[in-house]
Amino acid sequence: MKVTADNYDDLKAFWITLESWLHPEFLTLSEDLSPFKTLERFEAKSRAIGRQSLQLGIGDLLEDTACFSREDVQGIDSRLVEVGLPTLTSVRLTFWKRIRSIMDRGRIRSATEYYALRNVVEEMEADEQSKGWDLLGKFELAVAGKAKRKVQ
Repeated sequence: MKVTADNYDDLKAFWITLESWLHPEFLTLSEDLSPFKTLERFEAKSRAIGRQSLQLGIGDLLEDTACFSREDVQGIDSRLVEVGLPTLTSVRLTFWKRIRSIMDRGRIRSATEYYALRNVVEEMEADEQSKGWDLLGKFELAVAGKAKRKVQ
């Protein structure tokens, strides 16, 4: 999914809000260093450049939060819902190429991919969710099998 004219305002608010929570120091940076002011400068040049910049910022944010526990994500999601913004989980589902790659490939290749999928599987559509749970189960069995072989 891309940042479009239709979803720009909601996604910008999502990005600024979550970055502010995760990096409160961003709020005190000088205009030259502030990612928020940088986005405003790009917007002033061109709305299209602003959309591209916001999409990159969201991509970075999703990567920065990839290691968050399910509980952390749920807490963030709750806070975002309270302020009327899209959840981290919903944005992950629509933007995260990693999830799409895992689902298209039909196999989880690493613990990082496992946790990325695990953090969003409950928010997927029913048929996708079923496939996601299946992939997670297969990965868990493979990891358990490797651990068992090492012990023997």
